[in-house]
Amino acid sequence: MNIIASKKFRSNLEILSAFELESLADIYDKLTLANSISEINCSRLVGMPYLHTIEFGKYVIGIQVKKMK
Repeated sequence: MNIIASKKFRSNLEILSAFELESLADIYDKLTLANSISEINCSRLVGMPYLHTIEFGKYVIGIQVKKMK
């Protein structure tokens, strides 16, 4: 799955960094900002139907889950 860190602008997601994770559980191993996560938003973003977001402060971590066939 792809992890995308972006600024918290819904209309214009500016990608700051992207990296691969083995599983969803790896998020908390990889993120140093885990303690400051304030909200988990699983709503779908326009044009990114499989992107879930974890919001903290002015940043968003996007979890892009690929559709299983």
